[in-house]
Amino acid sequence: MEVQTLFIVLFLVGILMIGAELFVPGGILGALGGLMLLGAIGAAFFISPTFGLAAAGAAAVLSVVSIALWITLFPKTGLGKKMTLAQDSRAFKSSEEGLESLLRKDGVASSDLRPGGFATIDGRRVNVVSEGGMISRDNRVRVTMIEGNRVVVRAIPDDEKQG
Repeated sequence: MEVQTLFIVLFLVGILMIGAELFVPGGILGALGGLMLLGAIGAAFFISPTFGLAAAGAAAVLSVVSIALWITLFPKTGLGKKMTLAQDSRAFKSSEEGLESLLRKDGVASSDLRPGGFATIDGRRVNVVSEGGMISRDNRVRVTMIEGNRVVVRAIPDDEKQG
């Protein structure tokens, strides 16, 4: 294979592999593409020192341009919208609001609590954890403790009235 052909193949495949890194994250394709670009620059120096410098400059400029395009255009694509956040983290809440109002309220287990599951308490479907063992679905429960998002319930015997 001639040096000119080797340069063209390494340069084009290197650029394609760096572009493929957008769709197959992990760094391997990008690293291999970068190595191929370095190989292409090396082959260009065998052709002539001037061509080698031009190839190195072209690779540097293409890298900067492709990174700039990726930062500005990729988040606007369909794939980019799926991979990036629509809001900044200031809008996120670490715990559900209003759970404190459920303390000492009664409800009904919406699922089997083994020990986790769901209960309907005060008209809300809440993710709960039983205090002891398993509580069967449709049994009455009472909220005994709330720690952040963790709502702890205990089974209420059928003969006990809501208090």
